[in-house]
Amino acid sequence: SHDIDCSMTVVYRLLFTLAVAVPCCVAQACSPEPLPVEVAQAKQDLIEICSNNLDKWGDDAFQQENIDGLVEILKEWFNDNRPANEVELTKGSWLGLWYEDDSIIFSLPGFSLDRKNTYQVVFDDFYYNVGKLDVGFSFLTKSFSTFLKGEFTIKDPPVNCGEERRNVIDLEFSDYRLRLKWIDNDEPLTEITQAVDSRDVKSVGIPGPRGVAGDLWNLYIDDELRVAFGGNDDPEAEQSGLFVLIRQEFVSDD
Repeated sequence: SHDIDCSMTVVYRLLFTLAVAVPCCVAQACSPEPLPVEVAQAKQDLIEICSNNLDKWGDDAFQQENIDGLVEILKEWFNDNRPANEVELTKGSWLGLWYEDDSIIFSLPGFSLDRKNTYQVVFDDFYYNVGKLDVGFSFLTKSFSTFLKGEFTIKDPPVNCGEERRNVIDLEFSDYRLRLKWIDNDEPLTEITQAVDSRDVKSVGIPGPRGVAGDLWNLYIDDELRVAFGGNDDPEAEQSGLFVLIRQEFVSDD
């Protein structure tokens, strides 16, 4: 079945030419197969390990020993079984379980990022990294919402089976806003993020990485799990990293 699908490359290239104005709708040369037992187990193990080790973000040794091998299993299967609706699957609200990117992992006196509440909310041509910022000390702490906006286009659509780094999110950060409260448990993340973007709820602009550009692409994605890799366009920055996220529409309980 794999050989038959891959032999259709010429046909799919023609379909790609006809659909070039809408890259996310390009027909692809892969026909996804049901998830094999080994891949399904790798997926569940990855979710469990990341969920139980939020305190180890940025720990390279831990990632190499416990995470990278599972990601490789998922990536190899995904490259040969990339879903035609990959871009559509990427939209929505995602809870971060693992971040390797140093720009996300930070702690300053009196300021801390709640690792249980870091999200990425993806729309058609922009997304927001949403975080819970705790400010203060001990019991004198107030929680704020941060919204970092990235505008993007999709580039490098897939043509053949087995290709890596396809349907790449070509992004540039354009806004960074602070809402002077945390998100309520009954507020859907997609709705409140859209309201911040349209200025229907109060927020203030704050200094941030406006103008920083980069790429982000999926190593694996389905209805539940998203594994991505990316970083900014500055080769000196060395901020490329792995991201593991699960779909979640409402904020986590404290």
